[in-house]
Amino acid sequence: MGACTSAGWSPDGRWMYFTAAMQGQSHIWRQRFPQGQPEELTFGPAEEAGVAVEPNGRALITSVGVHESSLWIHDGQGDRQLSSEGEVAADLSPQVFGPDDRALYYLLRPEEGSAAELWRTQVDSDGSDAVFPGISMTSFDLSADGKEVVYTTAGKNGTTELWLAPTNLSAPARKLGVSGAKSPRFGSHGRILFERAEGDMNYLEAIDADGSRSSRVLPYPIEDFQSVSPNGRWVVAAVPAASKKDLPSILAIPLDGGTAQRICAGYCFPRWSMNGKFLFVPVEDPSRSGPGRSLAIPLGPAQSLADLPAGGIAPLAKPNAVPGSESVGRAFVIPGKDAEHYAWVNTSVHRNLYRISLP
Repeated sequence: MGACTSAGWSPDGRWMYFTAAMQGQSHIWRQRFPQGQPEELTFGPAEEAGVAVEPNGRALITSVGVHESSLWIHDGQGDRQLSSEGEVAADLSPQVFGPDDRALYYLLRPEEGSAAELWRTQVDSDGSDAVFPGISMTSFDLSADGKEVVYTTAGKNGTTELWLAPTNLSAPARKLGVSGAKSPRFGSHGRILFERAEGDMNYLEAIDADGSRSSRVLPYPIEDFQSVSPNGRWVVAAVPAASKKDLPSILAIPLDGGTAQRICAGYCFPRWSMNGKFLFVPVEDPSRSGPGRSLAIPLGPAQSLADLPAGGIAPLAKPNAVPGSESVGRAFVIPGKDAEHYAWVNTSVHRNLYRISLP
């Protein structure tokens, strides 16, 4: 069973109705109280969000709709849509450009409700293909030279498995013997970093590409492991605040010693450009009136960070908040080589209220 997002009771208290997400799709389920088995009530490409039970218990009211996603790119030619033969699984893993910015890698559900596979689109020709046909993934990362992919798959026991494979298919994928890894990323010196739970805490760990030398990277727990700088010097992670009332801090943490820097005052998802020249930090969320905004912050020698504001970059910050920064007219971007070259996932949702009679 997937994550439950809404629920309602029958008037007699014998049934619970709820919406749950399974394999990227949300449908209505029911379960007899107190010990019944879950039963799926709705199927197909349309999805349901929210559920209310009529007072007479004969029908449900829900919002039914479909959402579509596609890849777009902004460069010297302006904005244009790229080919994507299915639904981009933007919720699973960040999309990335290859090292030369000529190809875009992303997880794609080729058909409605199908598992996600790794695909790439050639920016110039707009041609798309599956990198590892038939291999379902839950997250991935591309090496700096574009020659390898590290990824996770759903294991039979409900935990994830960690794999490493060459993008040219010159050798079979290798399982790295790590169970429960999340958000794998390539680090420096052939190390692979990932998040893994221990009890009710998450920790940042690492392993060699041959599956040896598993170790903990940071001595303290994290909320979320976001990224690694292209040269492997920095990791970005959400670190729990001292008080549970406060949001986690988004920190850039140096792995070779030094002081961590808070990137943003609130919660954000910064992204490194693959060439290591910029860090893109969202400062304005998208809304009905616009796509939001980011700052492209230039990195110094050896991808060193500029002096960020002590409390992090504030929401709605202007480029002068960090010297040399440029404003980018979109919040959530897939960074390219500079502030004028980036991509994004465009998602649209169409919904209407429906009455669904109960069996």
